[in-house]
Formats: sequence, structure tokens, C-alpha cells
Amino acid sequence: MTIIRQPSLFGIQELYDMEPTQKYEAIISAIDLDRIYHAINKKSRLGAPVELNYAGMIISFFIRYIERIPTIKDLIKRLNDDFIFKMNCGFLVSDSTPSEAAYSRLVTKLSESDILEKSFESVTLAAVTEGFIVDEVIAIDATHFEARDKASAKKEEKSETTPKKRGRKSKEEREQYLKDQAEKEANLPLYEKKIEAQLDVPLDILRAEVPIAPKWGVKKNADGKNEYWFGYKAHLAVGAPTCLREHSYKYDSFDPKYETLKYTRPKECSDCPLANEGICQKVYKIKITTDLRRYTAPARGSKAWKNIFKQRTAVERVNAYLKEFYQLNNVRYRTGKRAKVHFDMVALIYNASKLAADRIQAELIQQQ
Repeated sequence: MTIIRQPSLFGIQELYDMEPTQKYEAIISAIDLDRIYHAINKKSRLGAPVELNYAGMIISFFIRYIERIPTIKDLIKRLNDDFIFKMNCGFLVSDSTPSEAAYSRLVTKLSESDILEKSFESVTLAAVTEGFIVDEVIAIDATHFEARDKASAKKEEKSETTPKKRGRKSKEEREQYLKDQAEKEANLPLYEKKIEAQLDVPLDILRAEVPIAPKWGVKKNADGKNEYWFGYKAHLAVGAPTCLREHSYKYDSFDPKYETLKYTRPKECSDCPLANEGICQKVYKIKITTDLRRYTAPARGSKAWKNIFKQRTAVERVNAYLKEFYQLNNVRYRTGKRAKVHFDMVALIYNASKLAADRIQAELIQQQ
């Protein structure tokens, strides 16, 4: 799950309105480029020498997301046509522009290591250390982005199955059936097992076995119709602001033991002539398990529910921001392993931009 941060007074928009040189320096300085360079650079002196400027390639690869350059081909064209842009990316005058194959090898090296995840954690930790992350509420949501791969149309082979025996199973047959089911569940992949089987698994193993292959998904649109997509699902955690004022609820209370919502008669019942006729209930209770989407705790429509819903919409805004501005939905690589590099780059650039904006804002406050 990726943690995404919310904009502040001096936000990302003000940062991106700055001059390119200042903007690039502020964002890239939040990322430890030496660590990334060491992870992908050649480890041995044997073999052909490295002629490419890997430092410039890494910076230009980051700036591609900052400037919303859709493809590597367009990035190379920009490097060839704009001399100042090439210098801002860290290339020297004597450096030749890398080819598409060179950038493809760079993506392969990034996909074979976890350096982008470690860099993302370093940026987040720096924001916490410097006091920029103080959110008490986290809004969590999932969003999908389409894959570059084509969905494979595999024909399911129909296997001959023996007809099931009618009637109740004997004791021996039931024991054998339960044994086979337990063995089948034990051999399932980690994320296909029940939640109870995943609770004691270490976090490192959970992160290592997260499925990254694209799959088909479905979601209802605003008209209530199913929309099918083939791609990936990203889980985001966004810091959301909270309100310190308390307001009365439109319902009475929630009983966590019995998972029951309690509603009482409204104030208007005091003047109603039918209040004492035994027609209306004084207290109305309903279990939220009756319909989890309809009945929530706190109750839908209450002040507390509206506050929580506002916090949840923070992650929806970030979802749209990542897709429209940072090209999250513009995956240019095939296979889930390389598509994960794209997602890690988007999340890293967003948080680095937010950290740069917070640092600039803190400097402005000190100067006042």
C-alpha cells in the first residue's frame, strides 16, 4: 500500500509554476540520487565500459513525469531539440542523447531492484522527521489503472468430471472430502487464502508476494452499469485533515458489541398527536450486517459520517490527480514487473514534489 500526502498552502501547483531549473532542483534534491545510481550502475570493472551518463538518464527519467512527457520517444526528442532542457537534466555538452533501448535497459534494472521503494520510504521518513507529516487521520482507497498488455484469451479446457453421488456423504467420504479441501487451501497462493491465514505472515513476505500481473476487473459506473477493465489495482493511503469541533448525531448511538445502530424518535414527535398511540416506535435498532453498504457506523447522513466522508474524498482527489497530472493511467510498459516501476515512479515524484513544496513553504515562513 502506498502512502500519498495532501497538498498544503504552498502546494504543488505553486511549485510547478516556478522556473524549470529551480523546480527540478527542488524536487530532485528530495530524492537520494546517489543511492539509485549506485543500485543500477555497473558493479564490476570487467566487460564493456559504460559510456552513458546514467546520472543524467535518471534525472531525465524523473523529469519526464514532472513535465508530463507521455513517452520515452518524446523525451528523447525533447533532449535533442531543447539544449537548455538537456543541461537541466544533468547531461554534459559532450554527452550523446541516450536511445530508447538505453532507457529500456534502465527500466529493467529498476524493476530488478527495490531501490524505488526504498527511495519512497526515505522521502516519507524525511517528511516525518522534518515535521511535515502530522496527520492523525488516514484515508485508504483503491484505484485501478489500465495495463499496456493485451488480455490473453485462453480457452478453458473442459475436463471430464465424474457425476456427483446423490445423497449425504458417508463419514469416511466426508472426512476424505474435508482432508482434500484443507490440502487444497494450504496449497493456494498467499493472497488467495482467507484473511485469517494472512494475519501471522510477516510484512516482508506479504509485500514480496503481492500479485503484480494484470487482471480483469469490474466496477459500477454512475449509471449503475458494469465497466470492465484490464490492468492493475493500486492501494493508496492519504493523510486527511480533521475537524476539532464535535456535532450531535442524527442517530442515537452505535453498539459495537452487537454491531447495532440505534435511532430515536425525532424532536417533532413531541407535538405529534400519534406519539402516544403506540403506532410509532420510540427506539429503532438495526444491525449493520443487514446491508454493509447501506447501514454504516456512524450512520449515513450524520455529522460524523459527513466528516469521515470528507476525509475519504481526499484520497479520491489524489487518485484523479495522479492519473491526470502524473500519468498513472499512461502505462507504457508491458508485464507487471515493469509496470510497477511506473507506479513507483509516480508515487515517488508526487511525494518528492510535496516535500519540496513543504520545504519552500517553511523557508517562506521563516523569512516573514
